[in-house]
Amino acid sequence: MNDMKLCSACQTHNPIANTLCEKCGTPLVALLPARITVRVPDIMKETVAIPELAKPSQRFEDAMGVYIVGQTEPILLDASITKVLIGRYSPGESVPTIDLTPFDAHLFGVSRQHAMIFRSENGVFLQDLGSTNGTWLNDKRLTAQKLYEMKSGDLIRLGQLGMRCYFETITSEYTLTLCDERLPNQRLTPAYLEARLSPYLIALTSAQTAIDLLLERPASVITILSIMAENNGVIKVQISGARDIVRLIETRFSDWRLARMIIIDRLRDISEQVKGADPRKTDELKVASEPMRREMREQLLSFVNECVKSLAPDAGVTALETYIDKLLPPFQALLFSPLQPFDAAKANVEPITG
Repeated sequence: MNDMKLCSACQTHNPIANTLCEKCGTPLVALLPARITVRVPDIMKETVAIPELAKPSQRFEDAMGVYIVGQTEPILLDASITKVLIGRYSPGESVPTIDLTPFDAHLFGVSRQHAMIFRSENGVFLQDLGSTNGTWLNDKRLTAQKLYEMKSGDLIRLGQLGMRCYFETITSEYTLTLCDERLPNQRLTPAYLEARLSPYLIALTSAQTAIDLLLERPASVITILSIMAENNGVIKVQISGARDIVRLIETRFSDWRLARMIIIDRLRDISEQVKGADPRKTDELKVASEPMRREMREQLLSFVNECVKSLAPDAGVTALETYIDKLLPPFQALLFSPLQPFDAAKANVEPITG
């Protein structure tokens, strides 16, 4: 029975040309890579629903994560890959960047060269390459050879095979979930907005602008999309255009602060005491705290230096010094603000000194 296909569900033998089992209707896996694309029946296009995928919790940084519907692990594409050919392998031809052959692409009507994704700093675009069964972006069928802008999490359908792509660009949207370490149940009043939240967001913008200059690209336009305050004092700020500084806050800032929380709290207490003290007491407090302030500044300079080198490893010494000076004030404002990402502010971790 070499010219028959065995159904994996009911074990029925089917003619080699069948794409569905004659008995139970289960899709039949192609035995060999097919050169001809099967046309998907119109009735399937109208009745087959592609299930939703939950947004992944992991961040892909500059990589693109592609989830095939029904699969739990993503296909990861490095940032250096700017043109992504999607299709299926055929003997004697080059393998597509995303080869859908293992996912029964032939049965679902995927062409050998079905679609192309173009990636750049300014956006991600999808193009149908004149496929047999068409390409859909969410619910819209694409006109062949025309570019369509994608957003992270969009559903792509090639014939009847679905996938979702997750990626970040300079215009990606993020939600900052913030909590005040000193006033954990503080409500969002106009005074609090001016005194705490506004300085934090201004420092965020200044840091991103300096990073853009360091990387020699146009300054990002940071836009506040929404601000929502919850009853427990948590403030959620949805913004766009702050990709690099948000990444640093999520990956580097929390660890640095946790290792120095004792010193940070001491300096905060001294600052509070200075506000209400008489001039003589103020001078005494400043003199007493000077060694601690000097040590913290040295550690902060070292931290900014490490961040700048990670962002621009090939930058010269002069450039490093210039941008360290530019980033120091906003980094200091962000690191020492009582307003911090919710998980970091609530973390029950024993800090260390040093």
